[in-house]
Amino acid sequence: MAGAKALAAKGIKAAALPADLGDPASVKAMIAKVRAALRPITVVQWNAMGVSIANSAKHELVGLLAEKLKADNVYVGEVVVMGAAKGTAFDNGTATLEAKTIAAKFRVIYTARSETSVNLG
Repeated sequence: MAGAKALAAKGIKAAALPADLGDPASVKAMIAKVRAALRPITVVQWNAMGVSIANSAKHELVGLLAEKLKADNVYVGEVVVMGAAKGTAFDNGTATLEAKTIAAKFRVIYTARSETSVNLG
């Protein structure tokens, strides 16, 4: 929520709208709030960290959502970050990835809209 407030302070329309992804009614309500607050959804970005089983489930979900939402012109894609980003809580001094490199990869796949999953790192 702090990120949305920081963007709003810069004049960028943003909102933090959490939902329980295990509850379809919660997800539907969140989507309605997004559309009301920010207009039509054209891209979905989801950050999730976890063990490999959770990441496998997330990867499968990205593929399913990409297929389902493509007809509505909603792009769903993921950048699988294979390591730690410099300056983050996960950087123990050996991180090799720059945050701007990760952000740039998101921009590339969003603009091209041809891949649903790319690995970085």
